[in-house]
Amino acid sequence: EDKQYKTHIAELKKRGVPVAVYAWGRGVSNADMQVEANYFYDRAKSYNPTFWFLDVEEKAMNDMRGGCEADRVKLKSLGAKNVGVYIANHLATEFNLDISTFDALWVPTYGANNGQYNGSNPTAYPYTQIDIHQYTSVGKITGYAGSLDLNRLTGKSTLSKFTGGSTPNPSPTPTPKFAHNVGEKVMFGGVFLSSAQAATAKANNGYTPASKLQRNNGTITQQLKTNNVSTYLIDNSFGWINDGDIVGNNQTSVAQYYTIASGDNLSAIAKKYGTTVAQLQNWNNISNPNLIYANQKIRVK
Repeated sequence: EDKQYKTHIAELKKRGVPVAVYAWGRGVSNADMQVEANYFYDRAKSYNPTFWFLDVEEKAMNDMRGGCEADRVKLKSLGAKNVGVYIANHLATEFNLDISTFDALWVPTYGANNGQYNGSNPTAYPYTQIDIHQYTSVGKITGYAGSLDLNRLTGKSTLSKFTGGSTPNPSPTPTPKFAHNVGEKVMFGGVFLSSAQAATAKANNGYTPASKLQRNNGTITQQLKTNNVSTYLIDNSFGWINDGDIVGNNQTSVAQYYTIASGDNLSAIAKKYGTTVAQLQNWNNISNPNLIYANQKIRVK
């Protein structure tokens, strides 16, 4: 039993953050797996988790498929509404779990494991079957100095599935679009595009790997226009130019950041940096302007 989960859940609950729980499966028989399910349920039931995950990362018995199913059935019988499985990618083929019976599939596969999402990493399961992809074990977030596992939704399921519907789904990542006139000299992938390259980018919804672009001398003839597109993809490492950013001299304007101190509020910060609360919320994905934290790093320019 990880004693820290009680503290973590209490702090999350204070902030209105929905929580899910998981337990490492080590049962040596189907009956033992069900005993583990009992312990798991008794420890977590009072927190009303939105999801229960069986964590499968070691071979504790010969019939892992049968054992995991016994665990799932027991959890369901005890009252766990949503039961998913987290399965180590390198063990998936050997264990051959019946993932069709679980409510969600969560798979770790890290690619370069540099803290960033590296695209469709090889996996024992097709991405069409995976709900949550754990893409790194060395991720970083503001406020914590150590390494963290980071995850993403693959698109198979919505966020609300895992939050019990208590949190609205985020706006989907905008489809990259090339919102400029063909022939206009603009920067894309860190270089300026020729007319032909601009036409190709536009035909491909704006995405052209930077490695395939040829440098074309020139300058941007006018400030970026929105053309009903809120963001512009500028390279193949998921960097975005926001509305209002000025592009010139072959580089974007440099963003500025501020670390929130105790007693700060967005209104005062916005005034100090000559912007608006709404713009700060947009830059930093802050849904509630009254809910900010000391040591939180936010973009202010």
